[in-house]
Amino acid sequence: MLKTYRWPNSVAFPDEDLALVQIPQTERNATGRLRVREVLREILSNWAGHPVALEESVRGPIVQGFIRGETIEVSLSYAGGDAWVAIRSDGSVGMDAVLVGDAPDWEAVAELYLGDNAVQEIRDAEHRGSAFAERWAALEARCKLAKLPLREKTQPPPAPIFTLRVGDLIICIAMSLAEEKGGKTQLNPVNPLSGRTKNLKFHSARINFDSGAGFDVNSNER
Repeated sequence: MLKTYRWPNSVAFPDEDLALVQIPQTERNATGRLRVREVLREILSNWAGHPVALEESVRGPIVQGFIRGETIEVSLSYAGGDAWVAIRSDGSVGMDAVLVGDAPDWEAVAELYLGDNAVQEIRDAEHRGSAFAERWAALEARCKLAKLPLREKTQPPPAPIFTLRVGDLIICIAMSLAEEKGGKTQLNPVNPLSGRTKNLKFHSARINFDSGAGFDVNSNER
């Protein structure tokens, strides 16, 4: 179940769920990184009822000293002037956000990192900027999930990808399998504005802001 939040709105504990938190006006710099960690510690400490520490690693912060033996994993990304934090309980997660642009040098980058098949798919796409951004975000998300650095010709292990479109951003979330029904792995995103739940089978969703209260999730089958 995917639940989305905009800080400083209250963030519910993702019990067997995935929380995606937007931290507005947070750039990828030293000040922004400190702010993200302060917000993350506040969220986790509110859930735990006591201070929660973060241990730094090459791929980002690791949660220490949580409650009830829960394993909490986080993944961070910065795009469009905001920070994004994916928080998952009892499972692994990798997330990346990419701002869609013209990407005039997309072909050279794709050849180095994404491979010939992806280059051809992007070349054939109606909107090359979106096609490149989605494939790049998916690669980064899978690398983060597998705890691998991003290198040329990187081939992280395959993992299901859930893709969100938020304005001009594409966000890809990779995670270990959450739930299996009828042989198909599913996420169950919740529309926090209406309370309705929709089953998504790791396909795309377009998300639009509504009066700053949260996200409106409208799924589109791939």
